[in-house]
Amino acid sequence: MSNLQNLLDESRLISQKNITHYDQNAISYDEGTQGHDVSQNINALLRAIKTKPPFNILDF
Repeated sequence: MSNLQNLLDESRLISQKNITHYDQNAISYDEGTQGHDVSQNINALLRAIKTKPPFNILDF
């Protein structure tokens, strides 16, 4: 098997493990973060952007 194929297989495995973890913990994560103030996170993100405004930020 090629080195590239090994990397692709490993990437797929890691992705699948992450998706499975998210699926198993989505409800408890949502419940545990509903009152979380993210303004500090947003401010840190905006400070780290190295270009001039306006910014287009996807927030869902």
